[in-house]
Amino acid sequence: MGLRIRSTALQAGLQRQLAAAGERVQDHVRRLSSGLRIARAADDPAGLGISERLRGQVRARTAALRNVDDALGLVRTAQAGLGQVSGLLGELRALAVRASTGTLAPADLAALEAEWQARASAVSDVAGAATFNGQQVLGTNQVWSMQTGIAAGETVDVRGFDLVRLGSILGYYGLTAPGGPQASLKLVDRGLELVSGLAGRFAAQEHRFESTRRSLEDARANLGGARSRVRDLDFAAETAALAGARIVQQSGVALAAQAHVQPELALALLQATVQANRAALDAHLERAAASAAERSRPAAEPGFRPAAEQRDPGAAAPRRASRAGA
Repeated sequence: MGLRIRSTALQAGLQRQLAAAGERVQDHVRRLSSGLRIARAADDPAGLGISERLRGQVRARTAALRNVDDALGLVRTAQAGLGQVSGLLGELRALAVRASTGTLAPADLAALEAEWQARASAVSDVAGAATFNGQQVLGTNQVWSMQTGIAAGETVDVRGFDLVRLGSILGYYGLTAPGGPQASLKLVDRGLELVSGLAGRFAAQEHRFESTRRSLEDARANLGGARSRVRDLDFAAETAALAGARIVQQSGVALAAQAHVQPELALALLQATVQANRAALDAHLERAAASAAERSRPAAEPGFRPAAEQRDPGAAAPRRASRAGA
């Protein structure tokens, strides 16, 4: 592989891997900070669509639960009013039974009649006061259609009843009506049967609404759990993934630092080459200088002896021997 200083495939690959590792770390941090596995649409487009659909179903069931709670409040208001009306009818029946005996004086019958009228008026008052959200429940024959499901047509009808009219009828006949207290006694008995039937009907509807409420709560909890598994973050898994991504990022930083050593190797190689060339040049110059000095030395004259031979005649013998050998 060639040695280049401007750009290398190794550096480009390391930079690309380092950038990808940084993006992964940012993604993990963004998910951990938001608590969502799908923090943006690009994280999981299909999962985002599924979670949004599940969220819509959860919201619809939450709204249906509010409707069911309203329906329960309506029927319980009616039941409370019916309980009070039933108590008043029981008192009226006792008055009718008491007035049916023949031992009462006219003044006694008048006192019983006054009490009868007061109880009959109380029946109308209690029935008219049984209201829910400003609407009379026992003072009208209105029908309320309660949406208890998330689809069209999933409704339950709650029908009211006008018991104010019953109080008016009881007050109109009284104990002195034709037929006497016996006729009033029969009228009260029919009123009690009517109230008992209404109470049973409202109790059945209350039981139905409670069952519907439990079913909606279970469905909402299950849908919420499914949406959470799709959209929400698993912190344990995400924390482990973040640790792995940071290790990869740190390794990439270390390797990128090592990759910058390669241009320095090229510089060191260049410096070594220059030094070697310089040493070779110096040696060549020294040899050239020595050769020039040797050529520029004058030739020896005949009979001339160096000063060393004049001082030591024995030193010339080896030199003459070497010349003769040459």
